[in-house]
Amino acid sequence: MIEIIENSIKIKLLETFKNYEVESFPADFENFKFFSHNGCFLVRYEGSKIAEQHTVVAVKEDETYNFTVFMALRYLKRHEEVYEKIKDLKKALNGLPILNKRLRITSIDYEDVLDGDLWYSTGLTITFPLSDNYSDLSECSEIIGKVQSIKQAI
Repeated sequence: MIEIIENSIKIKLLETFKNYEVESFPADFENFKFFSHNGCFLVRYEGSKIAEQHTVVAVKEDETYNFTVFMALRYLKRHEEVYEKIKDLKKALNGLPILNKRLRITSIDYEDVLDGDLWYSTGLTITFPLSDNYSDLSECSEIIGKVQSIKQAI
């Protein structure tokens, strides 16, 4: 699931920001260099939260995946020059459909100036159901199965 979400984000960024580099966040960021004249976008999985269990017989809950998109912009003289790119980023990613769910922007923050490039980060979340892959062997499940069989026979 993580790979599907990240790839969907990267594809949309490549479509929207054609003259920018789009990559997964590097393991060795301190030595990372990008070569686009305009800037780059780096996508990083931050982890996920799993909701509390709400069923008795099977494991079914929601898992919320958290990502960050880092945006670096080159050759800007003022921060106000970033505003249009932030607007484009929000338009591209907020509500982006992924497997019939929608990506949600949770934050946009200024990070730093590195080597003259302005860096911003955008927090993203998306929630999918999480179910177990094991058969329910409980008595409750057995009773429910018998009741459903009776209903189908009627």
